[in-house]
Amino acid sequence: MAMTRRYPMAKPEGFKPAVQRYSAVMEPKVDRFQVLSFGIQTAPDDDASLTDFLDQVSVLLDRDDGPAHHDFARFVDERGAMNCFTTAYWPDRRTYEAWAASTAVRDWWSDPNKRSGDCGYFWEPLPAAVELLETIAFKEYLRGLSACPMSSVEPMSESGYWGAARDRIPGSATDRLDAPDHTLSPVEQTVPTAGNHMVVQPPDRYVLIRSGVSWEDCGPEQLASYEENVRPKLDAGMEFLRTNPVEAGCWSLRQVDVITADGAPTKETYVAGHFLSLAHLERWAHNHPTHLAIYGQAQKERVKYQDSLELRTYHEVYVVDEPASFEYINCHDTTGALGLFPAEVVSS
Repeated sequence: MAMTRRYPMAKPEGFKPAVQRYSAVMEPKVDRFQVLSFGIQTAPDDDASLTDFLDQVSVLLDRDDGPAHHDFARFVDERGAMNCFTTAYWPDRRTYEAWAASTAVRDWWSDPNKRSGDCGYFWEPLPAAVELLETIAFKEYLRGLSACPMSSVEPMSESGYWGAARDRIPGSATDRLDAPDHTLSPVEQTVPTAGNHMVVQPPDRYVLIRSGVSWEDCGPEQLASYEENVRPKLDAGMEFLRTNPVEAGCWSLRQVDVITADGAPTKETYVAGHFLSLAHLERWAHNHPTHLAIYGQAQKERVKYQDSLELRTYHEVYVVDEPASFEYINCHDTTGALGLFPAEVVSS
């Protein structure tokens, strides 16, 4: 049965996108599912710790109650620390909770040596609802949620106009997707984050966007165009969000390189950005010069190359309507949600 809309779509009447795009459609039995990002923070040259992390985590993820899909990424943050992490997707909460409560996972995460070692660790769960997410992808390039076996990728027409992302969120038909009127300001921790296990409650109805790009299939001409025309504009936009969290309402921005399970580099990157609300993300996307430059250049590439476009992109956006606790062990004080929200110490 079609949903009766309370709020009209932004899509202009009779609009047809110039380029066919696709969205991930979840199986009917999937309503609320689970996404989890967790990782290690260490010195950039600490290859042994990174290898050990990848080996241990691969075993945990390969359990029978492990995720339906996962990937690995790494980046150097503003403090010069190397962060390596996985993002994993479970089709239902019960299986995720069984995995997280298993002895193997609990022993790994709660190891007391994590507090006193040279590495930090972070654990950021995202309870997801099908009604409160949207995706866009090329059917030849399935990543993140669109790569999960509980989803299929189908053509859609809500793309290529301002407001299309909101239109793709099913819940936008009856919900303005507003968030409380949060503001960001630096928080001075009363206790050091190093050596401690900290917990942060993200704000109500925050938004996560994961947006990726692959140049693996680009020939010399389109690779040169990406490196000279697209990537500098993308980097400038991410730099603005990363260095202006209060103005942008973006409280965590990770621009990462995708790696294999054994740590090898790939020709692929993505950005994971946490915003105070969908409105904050929309304001940057619709109005800020850095995003307008990204969008404008992307449109030029599509118009120029049409069906022969070799650069592949995707994104997924979640409006989070349930509480979740982000945890940080022995991390520096601007990791993830630390530094902009109050944090509590977990007793040993």
